[in-house]
Amino acid sequence: MSAGLILRYVIIAIIYIILFRIVRIMYLDLKGIRSDDERKDITYALEVIDVPGSIGIARGSLYPVHKLTSIGRKADNSITLNDPYVSSYHAQIYIENDGLFIKDLNSTNGTIKNGIRIKGVERLQSGDVIEIGRTSFKVVE
Repeated sequence: MSAGLILRYVIIAIIYIILFRIVRIMYLDLKGIRSDDERKDITYALEVIDVPGSIGIARGSLYPVHKLTSIGRKADNSITLNDPYVSSYHAQIYIENDGLFIKDLNSTNGTIKNGIRIKGVERLQSGDVIEIGRTSFKVVE
């Protein structure tokens, strides 16, 4: 075998390895399977329990909460709510010391937790209901 033929086989093998990895990543993404590193970051989620039809999100949708999740009307938020009752940067939900917290960002209409308007930072637990604008979320673990 010549060196040129061996080089061709090596290049073909590398291409197959790359294609296999791409297909594997796509499969895992479609199945919703995350690596162990990704699972460590996502321990909580927000489930949409009430939403007006005009916002463009569906009841029952789940939004994973990462170390810092921002909610607001602007497109660069983690969760974008196209609702005139939601401020551009309305609230932040974050994980700190294995706890989940919410902070209102001085929004015009406020952030409601379990029927009470929050002031400053509040700790969240599974089952808490958060209202931002006309959308209600339930914290799930």
